[in-house]
Amino acid sequence: MAHILCVDDVPDNLKLLAMELEDAGHRVDIADSGAEALERVATHRPDLVILDILMPRMNGLEVLSKLRARHSLTELPVLMATIVDDEGQIVEALELGANDYVVKPLEIDVVLARVNTQIRALTLTRERDELNRLKEEFLGIAVHDLRQPLMAIRGLIDLLRGFIDEIDGPGKGDGRKQALEDLQEMRRASESMAQLLDGLLDLRLVDHGKLELQLTEVDAGELASTVLLDCRSYAESKRSTLVLGGEAQGVVMSADRQRLSQVLGNLVNNAVKYSPPGSLVRLGWSADESWVRFEVSDQGPGVPTSERPRLFRKFSRLSTKPSGDERSTGLGLFIAKTLVEAHGGEIDVRNNPEGGATFFFGVPRIAH
Repeated sequence: MAHILCVDDVPDNLKLLAMELEDAGHRVDIADSGAEALERVATHRPDLVILDILMPRMNGLEVLSKLRARHSLTELPVLMATIVDDEGQIVEALELGANDYVVKPLEIDVVLARVNTQIRALTLTRERDELNRLKEEFLGIAVHDLRQPLMAIRGLIDLLRGFIDEIDGPGKGDGRKQALEDLQEMRRASESMAQLLDGLLDLRLVDHGKLELQLTEVDAGELASTVLLDCRSYAESKRSTLVLGGEAQGVVMSADRQRLSQVLGNLVNNAVKYSPPGSLVRLGWSADESWVRFEVSDQGPGVPTSERPRLFRKFSRLSTKPSGDERSTGLGLFIAKTLVEAHGGEIDVRNNPEGGATFFFGVPRIAH
């Protein structure tokens, strides 16, 4: 059973259509004008509207246009009823967002068939939306619940590394070295999982429109230096060298320090990830009166020209692979782009003439 609103300025038409729909098991409301139809939809939204095109004062096309300003095709199906098989009216109705149409005089079997088709589609849409809601809810719970034990694991790894590092004495060197290497590998695996969880949390914030910036005064040079220090351990594990090169000093900008650190850290770590071991990664920055610009250059394979349009998309993976068999979530660059744009900036990439790629972004010094 569906809740259907029938709209027609002819009472006999309304009565006949309502009776047939009720006999088929549907609950029916009626409206004899466009204004009344809009009021009924606003107060008790139906599952479907059957809307006559030819009505005085406000015709069906005008009503349809107002309905579509508030409800999408999937939220509120609308069948248009036209007195003749007028191709021009039908095309206009479909372009305005009608889901389907029926021709007067109404063939009730045709009306019921088209109503049932739209109701089935509406039911499937609602079921899909509910499954997506449950999936998002489960994902949120899982991500939050996994973070705490993961942080405990990372803390214990660091503690064990400290204990093992203190081991000394004859014959202990080889065992200590292997243990430290194993713990380092565990640490990298836990960091990879933490990045995935953080990425999923950020993705939920973006998808739900809840990503907010905490703006403070941020020194651009100090920010870049701190990011390189944070990335040093990963770079050392691949024997890569990180170099900082700023063109200006003492530049303060209005930004979310944590979020810009996240962007820069992602770009630097990606540069290390996709460059051969022993490579050089440069983090540079510059500023003028209005903008602060950062760029990260690597010695990797570069970005294939044909794949650049997909580079900053959600869950996008390109043909280039990390040089050390590291994993990629496909979220880092998408979230980086989102964070830069939230600051009012832009991010992009270019391939270097000598090889490798340079990712660069700029943000306004004063947030708007």
